[in-house]
Amino acid sequence: PTVVPVGLGPPTDAQCDTKAAISYVYKDASTGQFETYDPSNPPASSSIATTTTDQGHTVPYIVRQEFGVQDRGIYAIAVLNQPGAWNHKLVTYFGASTAPDHEQSQPSAVLDDFALGRGFMTANSSMNVNGENTNQVVSSEALMMLKEHIIDTYGRIRYTIGEGCSGGSYQYMVAAMYP
Repeated sequence: PTVVPVGLGPPTDAQCDTKAAISYVYKDASTGQFETYDPSNPPASSSIATTTTDQGHTVPYIVRQEFGVQDRGIYAIAVLNQPGAWNHKLVTYFGASTAPDHEQSQPSAVLDDFALGRGFMTANSSMNVNGENTNQVVSSEALMMLKEHIIDTYGRIRYTIGEGCSGGSYQYMVAAMYP
């Protein structure tokens, strides 16, 4: 049986690429938690928190999430849904651990309140998680492909911040190998 992760459809090519799956969440004004957001049946606007980005834009705290597969790596992207709210800065997460595996697994979580609330886009590919894929060349390629997709879909990136602990800290080699 084929396992279909994070609501993705079947592969469309030999690299297991899929069409993107889009979903939304909002930050609940009373609980501070992310909740599912249905654009065709939104909650009362008073239920949706607002956030002020580092560019001074105050917007409803609604996040667009995109999941897909590129070159066998499952990716996740999250960004504020309001046009103009993204500050064109990217935070990408390099998951913990390290292992000799090379598998299609889940990407690191991208619903980072600290980054998203300031207008940053957050993104990750499962090929950037050393605990699932300890191969710096493949990880570098996955990051470059993800950034290319972001540029093509969302616009230019001013700069990228990488974050990781333990095995994720090894990802500094990506910047050293491909400055």
